[in-house]
Amino acid sequence: MEIQDILITPIYFLIIWFAARLIRARMPEGSVERKYFVPGLMVKLVGAIGVGVVYKFYYQIGDTLYYHEAGRIFNEVFWQSPQIYFQNLFSSFESVSAFFSDQFHRYGAVFLAGESTVIISKISAVFGFFCFGSYFSTALLFAVFSYSGIWALFITFRKLYPHLKTEFAIACLFVPSLFFWGSGILKDSITVSAIGWITYAVYHIFFLRKRILFSVLMILFWGKLLLLAKSYILIAFLPGLALWILFFSIKKIHNKSRRFILIGSLSVIIALGVGFNAGRIGEKIQENLIENVLDRAIMTSLWNATGYTESSQSAYELNIDKIDINSPGSILNLAPETIFLTLYRPFLWEANKIVILLSALENFIFLFFSIRLFLVRNPFRIVKKILSDPNLIFFLSFTLIFSFAMGLSSGVFGALVRYKIPMLPFFVASLFILYDRRRKV
Repeated sequence: MEIQDILITPIYFLIIWFAARLIRARMPEGSVERKYFVPGLMVKLVGAIGVGVVYKFYYQIGDTLYYHEAGRIFNEVFWQSPQIYFQNLFSSFESVSAFFSDQFHRYGAVFLAGESTVIISKISAVFGFFCFGSYFSTALLFAVFSYSGIWALFITFRKLYPHLKTEFAIACLFVPSLFFWGSGILKDSITVSAIGWITYAVYHIFFLRKRILFSVLMILFWGKLLLLAKSYILIAFLPGLALWILFFSIKKIHNKSRRFILIGSLSVIIALGVGFNAGRIGEKIQENLIENVLDRAIMTSLWNATGYTESSQSAYELNIDKIDINSPGSILNLAPETIFLTLYRPFLWEANKIVILLSALENFIFLFFSIRLFLVRNPFRIVKKILSDPNLIFFLSFTLIFSFAMGLSSGVFGALVRYKIPMLPFFVASLFILYDRRRKV
């Protein structure tokens, strides 16, 4: 830990806490927002510091450290040549990559191997510029940036189901994996926030028809960041959003004949669209597989250089070599296994490290309440409730599509526990909604 971390981080923590208290004071007295705003932000800040402690002192290597180092190198250039600094900060991936290859040491150049790593390094540079090179202070600003989207998601969920107050606070703010892995100098902090803001914006545009301009700007800004950071999340997210808007519109049609005709027509269109785009879907999954394999290959070379092996990351196996990546039918055969794997594994006995064990405990709770749901509620009523609720269709379609993609491509539990967090608020919220007896099913 460097001296600026010790001196600056407590100051930034107190500034953020004080600013949060001022924002909270403007919220209505007795409101659920006022109750959870500061605690939700505080656990994010603790999560950001926790991620840094784990990677700095336990792993002693990791992508979060390299993002910060790359950002620090960006900022060093400012004092040499502000013109070159801004050129590289706003230049294309190819230009930045070439610049780093020419100017900086080996691991910085190797790690900036793709557009997604460059954009996180640039964000780290912008935040780090005001933190005097402090890793932990930069991580706190990442946590605040990420919290904005998580809070927007919580507000959206609350408007959809006003009576599920504490339940949605848990789903959005207090799931351990979410506030831990979604808070530091990581891609995941950005992607989680992007998902929250896009959901908020779509809800305001298509459902409330309010704040249209602001919502469009949010979609453009966060959609671009999500596309650059992890494009496959956007690909998995868009079908759920489309179904959400579609079924909300259908539910507003009271004439059963018109509703039946519309559902039938749209089903045909969707089926044709999937058929015509099957090859493209296969290509995107293949790109995701390649991207994650490449990420693991780069990190494996770094781990090996420090005596750290990927086997300690709890690898899992799938029969990927037996599937045809360009055949949707072949890929879908793995769906039940990969979805279950993402939602409920690693099991307790598969955890060989503290970090994995904590995720395994969380997964055990998810599995327990999922099984209990089908024991205490009529399965047919559960299905009926899902099909009659556009919100649940959205939540669960995103959960299932994203879980399928992550289980298929992550490869190791150490990566999976991080990669899956964008869908966790939707999955946990779905469980709460399905358990809720205060609404007629």
